[in-house]
Amino acid sequence: MEKFQKSTSALLVDALDREIRSRGYGSISKLERALGEQTGWWHYRRQNGDLRLQDLLAVLDHLGLHPISFLRRHLATGEGLDLDRPCGEPPPIVEKAWDRVIQEQEAPGVGEDFLEALDRRRDHDPETALKLAEASIPLVELQRVPQLLGIAGSAQRLLLLLDEAEHTLHAAVQMAYQHGDLACFGNLLRRFSYVALDRGHRSTALTLAERASIHLLRAGDFEGIAKVAVEQGLCLSYLDRDDEALQCFQTALAKLPENAFRYRCAALQNMARVYENKRQLESALQCLAEAEKLSEAMGARHRAKLVWLRASLLIKLDMPEVAAELLWEVVSTMRSCHLGEAALATCDLVHVQLQLGNPREAYLTATSMRALVEPLHNSKVITAALAELLRAGQEGLTLALVERIKRQIESERRQGKIWLSLSQSVEPASTSDRSYLEGLAEA
Repeated sequence: MEKFQKSTSALLVDALDREIRSRGYGSISKLERALGEQTGWWHYRRQNGDLRLQDLLAVLDHLGLHPISFLRRHLATGEGLDLDRPCGEPPPIVEKAWDRVIQEQEAPGVGEDFLEALDRRRDHDPETALKLAEASIPLVELQRVPQLLGIAGSAQRLLLLLDEAEHTLHAAVQMAYQHGDLACFGNLLRRFSYVALDRGHRSTALTLAERASIHLLRAGDFEGIAKVAVEQGLCLSYLDRDDEALQCFQTALAKLPENAFRYRCAALQNMARVYENKRQLESALQCLAEAEKLSEAMGARHRAKLVWLRASLLIKLDMPEVAAELLWEVVSTMRSCHLGEAALATCDLVHVQLQLGNPREAYLTATSMRALVEPLHNSKVITAALAELLRAGQEGLTLALVERIKRQIESERRQGKIWLSLSQSVEPASTSDRSYLEGLAEA
């Protein structure tokens, strides 16, 4: 076989060109010298979009890439999907999974119970779940490798490793499609929709969720259909299609099993947010109360976010004193699990205290964030914002300043790895003790 079919070859040449250029300055010249070709050889091949098979293999060997994994990664497609192939090098877990699938290595067969337990672990401890998923690639039943990759991709997404999550979920979707597993394929599209949402691609996320529902219906996976209704509702809410979103959440709650605590809680929590947007605050509180009954199945950080939402609703219901008490609880919890969230919650608390006409108490609370400055050194944006807040003093502490500082902190959420690095605690953890905050203020 002298040449690949033209369109296929063009795809591979384009993928190879990205790989070569990702190796840095001079990588093309190094390639041409290694292959004994003249200067400009690669430029000519890229322009013409064709490459002989032996040249392809030589280039892959020079780059240290597994030929079969590379071909599968860049030629496999899913039915009717508009998924861009991720750029750059995939994480090691993807290469390991492709090697396992390509070689069709059977294993003793860690099965469904393990994967369900791993997915539950992923929800509150994604870092450990990701490590376990990678270690389990040689152990799961071959047909469950895509499902395992899906859990790994969701863990990467929770860790804000969106590039890695996109690679992992893209590979999982390809594998499930090739295996003809419609249920797995549909459920992987559900997971992929969250990555699109995190990237701000809301319409794409909705399209993925809608296509997931079609494949799950064809597979007869009715629990999956109920779960994807939650994702559809979430996407619609981000697109400000509130009435449609509420219909999706109501459908999910009607169809989800009673023991699907995480999804029922998510549906109720997001219904509360939609009702808040529609200014139907009593309905929002009712949904939130139902979500709180299920929150024991969630991690501490998630439970704190429910309390945070309740505080937001109570402020709008003109109950700022009660909201302030709840925000103390949120600050205390977030200081033990995520310093970025702790800083945001503290800003909300300072804001409420200023609205209540308690500038001294607001100043004491703001000064408590001195304890966050050193642990937050990984984020220059947040430390600069906190420094500005602390320099303002009691007289300069205004609602406008607090709102601006909060916006600056929120901007770091888009910096995935930086925000991830803030997942740590600061001592003392019991920051609801007001005498501690007063001591910090006097220090």
